[in-house]
Amino acid sequence: MTNKITKITRYAILEVLDTYMATDFYGRLNEVEFWERIFNLEKLPSTDSRYPDMKGDLWQHRVNNNDWDDNWYIDKFDLLKTEDAKFLKFLAEFFHPEVRDINRNTKRALATINKNLALDGVELYAKSKVSGRDILGARNITPATQIDETPLAIIDNDFIISLQINKNVYDHIKQYLNNEDYFHAVDEAYKLVRDKLKEITGNEKATEVFSMNAENKKYYTQLFGKSDGTTHAEKDFFRGVGYLNLTIQFLRNEKAHTLAAALEPNLAIHYISLSSLAYDLITRNETEQDDKV
Repeated sequence: MTNKITKITRYAILEVLDTYMATDFYGRLNEVEFWERIFNLEKLPSTDSRYPDMKGDLWQHRVNNNDWDDNWYIDKFDLLKTEDAKFLKFLAEFFHPEVRDINRNTKRALATINKNLALDGVELYAKSKVSGRDILGARNITPATQIDETPLAIIDNDFIISLQINKNVYDHIKQYLNNEDYFHAVDEAYKLVRDKLKEITGNEKATEVFSMNAENKKYYTQLFGKSDGTTHAEKDFFRGVGYLNLTIQFLRNEKAHTLAAALEPNLAIHYISLSSLAYDLITRNETEQDDKV
């Protein structure tokens, strides 16, 4: 039977796991314990003549000596070609609550994996629970036509939201974030929104683009691809985008006329999330037009 999950998707998923989980790949288990949940290691052949099966081979070369490279399992278990059921079993067991706790990092990894699986018409979902924790299964869905690039937001139970901001905003301010210079990270994030507004409309000030009451529709075609909203909801949305950009302008004015000072990281993230949303909303029509080319 032909696999639905392509080699391209499998490569992408394995890269996700390597990116998010490289330091905690096997969770609470050792490697033998983990892989036994997926494969019958005693039925698989050894590549070491000293051992009768994969279980002994694996113990010797990963637990005892650790002389295989960290990605050994891709080839030895043929994860790029093995049947979909085995590949999905591997993913389900990877996120099993007996293997690891589900935290912000694992939630983000799982969400990104599902974005990739969706391209092949598959998703991981909570098929049952144990001790209030999800046990994953797989099911078919309508295939996505392109990967969902919507920024991820992961909500924990301790009032923490892990938010993935717009990539253009992040790339512009990451040097300040890395240096914990949150004041200039916020200032530059707001400046980027202003510069993008100028690139699209010819005006950098939201007061000139939208007016003080966010009712100016002069630049709607450049921003939204139409001269006005066709429904009350859409009209409200366009005006809301205007108010958001007005907020960015006035908050940046306050920063621009204030001496640079230490800014509390949590507050900085709130400010930056506003700029990320504003940037995303004023560039959506631009992105859609690029996709049509």
